[in-house]
Amino acid sequence: MLFASIAGIAILGGIYAFQVNSMTADAYTLANANNRLDTLMQANRDLNSNYSQQLSFHEFEGVAQSLNFQKVENVSYVQLTKTSVAQRQ
Repeated sequence: MLFASIAGIAILGGIYAFQVNSMTADAYTLANANNRLDTLMQANRDLNSNYSQQLSFHEFEGVAQSLNFQKVENVSYVQLTKTSVAQRQ
């Protein structure tokens, strides 16, 4: 009878240790999954922002083309010889 009691306690202790180990591993896995989820959500927000910017830029190009705008190729600036723009009276 004493042997059966000791064996039962040992079996229950082993089951307890297995369950604690399993719960600890699950908690670790869950924490890693939550960190990965946060990282992916931030990446998704960044991609949505970039997509919105790219989409609006393409729409802008379409509107410019529909209004017959042309891309600027050569730019020249006016050269001023005097430092003042207006004369004093």
